[in-house]
Amino acid sequence: MKRICALLLAAVLLLTACSGAAPEKAPVSDAVAPPAPAEGPTEEAVIDLLRRAEAIYQPGNFDILSAVSQENFIDGAYYDEVGGYEEAVAGIFTQNGIEQLEETVFLELPLFLREDGKVYRQSAMTDSAVLRCYELIDAVALTARDSGNYFYEITHVPLPKGYTAEDRHKVSTLVSPLTIVWQDGCWKVDFFAAFGQDAIACGTPVAPTEEEFLGQLPGNISAPGADAYPAQAHPLTEEEIAQVNTAFEPIVNHAVNPLGLFLMSWYQSPEWLDLTEFLRYFPQSTEVENPDEFEALKAHENWSWPKDAELDMMPVPIHRIAAGDVEQLLQQYMGVGIDDITYHPGSELIYLEEYDCFYNFTSDAGFGAFQCTEGCTMEDGTLVMTDGAAALTMKQAGDGRWLFYSYLPLEPVRCLSE
Repeated sequence: MKRICALLLAAVLLLTACSGAAPEKAPVSDAVAPPAPAEGPTEEAVIDLLRRAEAIYQPGNFDILSAVSQENFIDGAYYDEVGGYEEAVAGIFTQNGIEQLEETVFLELPLFLREDGKVYRQSAMTDSAVLRCYELIDAVALTARDSGNYFYEITHVPLPKGYTAEDRHKVSTLVSPLTIVWQDGCWKVDFFAAFGQDAIACGTPVAPTEEEFLGQLPGNISAPGADAYPAQAHPLTEEEIAQVNTAFEPIVNHAVNPLGLFLMSWYQSPEWLDLTEFLRYFPQSTEVENPDEFEALKAHENWSWPKDAELDMMPVPIHRIAAGDVEQLLQQYMGVGIDDITYHPGSELIYLEEYDCFYNFTSDAGFGAFQCTEGCTMEDGTLVMTDGAAALTMKQAGDGRWLFYSYLPLEPVRCLSE
């Protein structure tokens, strides 16, 4: 089976400890770059790089890049034209870091585009696009240094839109790699886990040692192993693949197949399931008819319609989804409950405690689809499948049920060598 490597996790980036106003340039013949500090970058400098790095790759963030024009529709997606890009990246990244940045794919689309001499970055059109991965940094650990390259592990807590530091217990703490080098008289980022996730299956960047050098540039992901199933894996037969695809038929009995709800967003483990997308086309919903309930919705901070809206004049249906039905479906097919999910309170999804219901406003219909082309089962009760574009991982519960565990896009590993 093809080696599965997920991005939405290790993309790559940026930034350096060059801050403050730029000094007046000296004549080229007199300009001499200062040597690297013997003690390496300070923890404050590293954290500053992380903050500024996130400002570059985060859609909708204009702390460093300026917004020239927003929400331009290009190649089927919305992009913001940004200014100051060339100057920013030249002082922030090594050449390797720039290449990684410009090859980053986010939500299955290029993060940056160049067109007609202009530079565009994805617009923040979804909640997941405003995830602040390095908002809370718990630890900066230097794991190795080699010829001026500094390898770190950053322990941090990503905060989805609407979350504060008090909500940190709702999301997982991550440990992500970072490589910094001294170049052109300042610290620059050579490798950065852009979206806060560790590389899965392919491994994270490692520093060369005296005993072993992997033939890779410092900070790059090494080449995966041979394209083959692990020895303990059992490839799915054609009959088993057909059974999987029958189970994932998008429409069952003229209704949305609930299994498709688990394919509406990317997640690396159950707690990362996007509840807003999971409930977008939830089949077990009713429409709001109670005037008091409607008034409670209008008073909610996530209400995005006019405050003087009338129930019978709403241009879209208001779907009422009982929290008990959501809990039951999550437990049945994922083995977790609502409290285990990273819920996005800043999204268009509304929850009213007095009715114990979620509410959304979809007027169309949709579903998640997965057409398995190959897969394998492991001896530990793990099932890994792919449709050529994504990897779906399920794990077997004690009672024999297959539970959703992760759903991630596939991205070939970019391997560089000297």
